Amino acid sequence: MHEKVVAIGEIGLDYYYEDNPPRELQIEAFKRQLDLACELDMPVAIHTRDAEEDTYNILKSQKEKYENFSALLHSYPGDVELMEKYLQLGFYISLNGITTFKNGTFAQSVAKAIPLNRLVLETDCPYLSPTPFRGKRNEPKRVRNTAEYIAVLRGISFDKLVENTDRNTLDFYRL
Repeated sequence: MHEKVVAIGEIGLDYYYEDNPPRELQIEAFKRQLDLACELDMPVAIHTRDAEEDTYNILKSQKEKYENFSALLHSYPGDVELMEKYLQLGFYISLNGITTFKNGTFAQSVAKAIPLNRLVLETDCPYLSPTPFRGKRNEPKRVRNTAEYIAVLRGISFDKLVENTDRNTLDFYRL
């Protein structure tokens, strides 16, 4: 393993498209990837789309097998109730530009409810540009728009939000 590799991912389950690989095959590959991450003692960035229940159950099982297992839910698609289950496992939640959308109510609820020590921000470039850039190619610099929006949503300073999310990112990736 190259010394600059600090995590594995994004890996996970995606049931959204009908022509995706069969669920059973996805689950088998996902479990093997998680086992590899644990053998290498590396955190994982998790992708889940229309597969939240299976993803949670697999990750919970993995955490029960490997105490040091660490995960970040990339572009978190779930609600507050599921977020709380992930937090009980010690995982991080990553939010993106969806949080700024008028119809981004699930992400906004999560952004308000998540403890600051578990929140990470991302862009998911080139997709999901935050308002007012929605529909345009996303860029790394636009994570600032998402951070500004979440800071206002939470009623905290931009600097406080960024200080926490930066620290969380470094902690998750063990940097």
